[in-house]
Formats: sequence, C-alpha cells, structure tokens
Amino acid sequence: MISSAGFLETPLYLNLTACPQCENSFVVEKLKERIEKARAKASLDVLAKIVLVEKKGDLVFEDISYDRRRFFQALKTMTSAQVAAFLDENTAQTNTPYSAKKLPLKRELLNKLIKRMPSGNGVIGILENYAFTIKAGSSCTNCFACVGMCPTGALKIKKDTEGIGLLFNSSLCTGCALCRDFCRMEAVTVAKGFRGTDYFEYEICNPCSSQSHEQASRGAGAVIEEMVCRGRRE
Repeated sequence: MISSAGFLETPLYLNLTACPQCENSFVVEKLKERIEKARAKASLDVLAKIVLVEKKGDLVFEDISYDRRRFFQALKTMTSAQVAAFLDENTAQTNTPYSAKKLPLKRELLNKLIKRMPSGNGVIGILENYAFTIKAGSSCTNCFACVGMCPTGALKIKKDTEGIGLLFNSSLCTGCALCRDFCRMEAVTVAKGFRGTDYFEYEICNPCSSQSHEQASRGAGAVIEEMVCRGRRE
C-alpha cells in the first residue's frame, strides 16, 4: 500500500458507496485502519493517492461496473503493468536453482520507493517500521549456518586479512528470523528497525568476533559434528 501511494502518479479512487448494504461492510473499516497505519508509519499522505469514496455525490470519475471476478482480474492486470514499469526490464528471465537467494517482490518495490524518496521523515518512518537489524553476539562461532538458511541473501560471510565474520544487509532482510531460529548457539537477534549506517550496504553484524579462518573452521566443524552425532543417536 505504501509502495502504491509512492509510485502512483494520479489518485486511485475506490468506490465504496454500496458497501454499507453489504454483509462484509466491516472490511471498509479495516481498510481505513490499514491506510491510517501506513500513513502514520511512513509519514506519507496515502489518502491523497488512495481515495475512499463513500458518498455518491463525491464520485467524480466514470462509474464502470465490474463483477467481483472481473474487478480482481483488472486489478491484477494493472498491478502487473505497474510492477513491470518499476522493475528493470533488462533482467534476464532464467531458471534459478532451489538454493538461489531471492527477495520478495514487495520488498523490491519498497526498496525502489526508498531510493527515489527524498531523505526525511518518510524514509525514517519506513526504515523504523518496515526494516530489520540482525546482530550476532559473543557466543557466535562463525559456523555460518544462518547464511545458508537466509532465503534472501541478507547475510554473507566476511573474509579478509582481519579474519572472518558475518555481514548483514538490511535492505535484503524481511524479518523472517530463520537465522535466529536456526542458530544453535542462540547468538542471533532480530530487531525491528534499521540500526546501521547504510541501509543498502553489507555491514559487519558480529563485531565481537575476532576469530581467524582456522578457528572459524574448527567452530563450524564442531557444530556439524555435533549435529551428525545427535542424528546418529536419534
């Protein structure tokens, strides 16, 4: 909803004049709540782009009637057209393996909106309410099981002359917390809100770690060996 409000060039009018007679009229209040919540979180005037028309006298557009199926088909078509315009058209469509990292479309659209928005309360609100920060504490052994479990590539391994560590990119994180749930040392924490320096760049997320490559390899091996032994016992 926030992405739609940010990208729409002209307002989208929703004709709700017949809703009071519908047994599902409670959905209107839910819609209002979600729009208000989006406005408050992102500091965007969502209602200026998504206009709820509840009185027939306020209808200022051509009244075209659709049945429910045709309406959702039209909505799907329009959404697909908008998404195609937002995303890079030169991206090659190839079959990707199951293990490939992939960012959900909603997060891609939100990231594109953040890039085109001027810095200010709008961006701050989005990062505070829709971004996440991952940290690995001192109990982290650098086994990097979390890297393998992350479905979007938000986590990756850091290897340089200083040693080995864990890197995190908030723009690729959806807050699924698989990394936290899969960590056998309970070292990973997932917090709501961006707490880094650059939202779109990888940053170190286990600064307490100073293991060398050799130490990290032993740590990973110990975890794997423990998992194998436990599997044999079970």
